[in-house]
This record gives sequence, C-alpha cells and structure tokens, in this order.
Amino acid sequence: YIPAGGSSQPKKTPKQIPGNPVNDLGVKYKAHCQTIGDCAEVRDGQTAGTTGYGLRMEGFWLNLEDAAKKLGADLKVKAKVHEQKTGWEDLRYVSKDTLIGSKGQSKRLEAISLEIEGLPEGYELQYRTHIQTVGWTGWVAAGFASGSVGFRKGIEAIQIRIVKK
Repeated sequence: YIPAGGSSQPKKTPKQIPGNPVNDLGVKYKAHCQTIGDCAEVRDGQTAGTTGYGLRMEGFWLNLEDAAKKLGADLKVKAKVHEQKTGWEDLRYVSKDTLIGSKGQSKRLEAISLEIEGLPEGYELQYRTHIQTVGWTGWVAAGFASGSVGFRKGIEAIQIRIVKK
C-alpha cells in the first residue's frame, strides 16, 4: 500500500552522525541546523551538522579552551562568515559562546574563514565544509575560506581539527 502522493520509503529522520575524532587535542564545536536546532557537540575533526538530508547549517560555535590547555597556548580565533542575503561579515575575535552565523533567521551559512593566533610551531588549524548538492570540500588551513560564494548553496556540515604539520 502506497498512500496517495506518497512514497513507500519511510522518511529518514535527520540526525548528526559525527564519526571518529582524528586526535584528542580538544577542539570542540557544535552546529545549529535547519529543523534540528542545536546539534550535540563534537570534537577533533568529527562532523557537526548533517549530510544527506538537504538541511542548511545556519551557524556554529567553536570552543578551543581544552585545546589551549593541552597545547599550553593562549589561542585566539577570528571568524568571518558569508551568509545568505548578508554576504561576508567579519565577526572579529570569537569565544566559545560566540555564535558564528545565525540562529532563528532561516539564513544559510554559505562560507566560513577562521584565523588563529597563538598556535605552537608545527601545528595547524584546518577545516572543511559539506556543501548542499556538492559534498565535502578539501581541507583548508586557517585564513582560507571554505564553502561557496555566489552559488546559493548552503553549508550542511563542518569538520574542524588541529593537526601537526
């Protein structure tokens, strides 16, 4: 039996599937996604947000307090975002409580750029994004943009990590 206008396939319930962390340096972050709201916090290269559901990521939070302790460093992060209808916005320095993007405005996050200060020699902050209908971008180093600009495609998920070069 297939309901009128319906499908025999049950609808998938959107959920975040983080995967395994790449290390234990304490880079923590969480996403705010369309229809889901705030997702659970993930760490060290795991996936924040969703893939395969077509849900936009509207914002995220980044917490480097544990990473700073483990690396014995005073880490400071600057963030820039490209949002639907707004374009590039420079958020300057962000803390663990700073929403990078938006919440409750139904605006897709289209690209991000993070810069980091205080990282010990030999370490690098990297991130990549999952773009609507495109998939995962390659990993980029701090200071570079990840996502898409001018294509009206939203970020659906993000992975962030600190690695040894």
